[in-house]
Amino acid sequence: MLHDDDLSPGYILDTGLAPRASAIVTTRKILSPLAIAPHVDAFATSAADDAAGRYGERLGEMSHLTASVSAIVDWAAQNDLQQIVTPYTPVGPNADLIARLRRAEGAPPVKAVRRAYDSAAWPHATHGFFRFKDKIPSLIGQMRGLSPAT
Repeated sequence: MLHDDDLSPGYILDTGLAPRASAIVTTRKILSPLAIAPHVDAFATSAADDAAGRYGERLGEMSHLTASVSAIVDWAAQNDLQQIVTPYTPVGPNADLIARLRRAEGAPPVKAVRRAYDSAAWPHATHGFFRFKDKIPSLIGQMRGLSPAT
């Protein structure tokens, strides 16, 4: 399951994952209790369509879902999915949606996959950019030995 926080699943697919079905969920419309600008929704939709076009042959049958737990659970059941794999998202509407999905009755287990460089870098991102930038040279050295996803 792709979401609009990360529409580049190459690092997951490169691990050998061959999904029978994939879904794209966009949450831009629920970012605010107010109406969002049409160009914000159009951008998210365009990015999702681009991802589907770039990775479509590797993603199995593609669906576009509303950002609701029930829509995702129904999609998983219709495709007889035993697990949902999704890019990791730390905060925001997608993280909230995934947390609710994990607790939903009838939902398969959800595995969030994080890029190796995110796993290496995020423990250092605690006090803003200027402290973090001092870690960048050592992180780049570490990246050479990391697998694409953890």
